[in-house]
Amino acid sequence: MHLNRGLTDEELVSQLTEFKGLRGDHDTELGFYLQDFDSRGLYRNYGCSSSHHFALARLQIPPRKTHELLHMTLNLTNQNPSQAQD
Repeated sequence: MHLNRGLTDEELVSQLTEFKGLRGDHDTELGFYLQDFDSRGLYRNYGCSSSHHFALARLQIPPRKTHELLHMTLNLTNQNPSQAQD
């Protein structure tokens, strides 16, 4: 899995749309890009009040699932590699 940081706003939304449309489990990818989207406040550009609103309106991801994706991604990005268990 290859996740890209520093995408343009348009590329970021494209990645969200692409991973949402793929079959299979792509929660890590969706969470990664949704977290970036949320931290930039890009939902405002789409007339949405939050990333949860955007995810439901544009990606058909229920609010609970969006919360799980954002929470999971925060845990991954805050994890100290030296504390990772084998």
